[in-house]
Amino acid sequence: MSEELLKQFIEESIRLERNVAELYKVFNRLFPEDAYFWWTMFEEEENHAALIEHAAKIIVMSEDVLSQMLAPSLDALKKTNLKILSLVSEYNANPPSREAAFNVALKLELSAGELHFQKFMSRQNEDDIIAQLFQRLNKDDKDHAARLLEYMAEHDIKTSQSINV
Repeated sequence: MSEELLKQFIEESIRLERNVAELYKVFNRLFPEDAYFWWTMFEEEENHAALIEHAAKIIVMSEDVLSQMLAPSLDALKKTNLKILSLVSEYNANPPSREAAFNVALKLELSAGELHFQKFMSRQNEDDIIAQLFQRLNKDDKDHAARLLEYMAEHDIKTSQSINV
């Protein structure tokens, strides 16, 4: 696997975080009763993007790192980014229901964990900055999903049948 492919993977990961942030910004505008919640999620997603950008600047592109990246995940990242951009456009023109917004966010957070370099999640090397970065992002994705579910329960927002948690 090439250094160029790793660069694309990192760029798509940054786009993913920024695109999810943009979707949450739309939800912040559309649902004033939940504005603080969505703004907090927006800020955290922006922070994730900044974290990946920072890590990318200090990562040494070794053969070990490159060999652990999986090409199919890049395709999944690209497809997810296109879907999120489509949702942002659609929801700006045709706002979803409050329930639909929360369920879309929940589905995204649950799938984002799958997109964050799952092979790194089990690595234990304390000096492995890439593993640490994506383990943190994976933990944050799970935290976002849990917070969404908790908020939904507290505010009587139904969870979609199509979401398995």
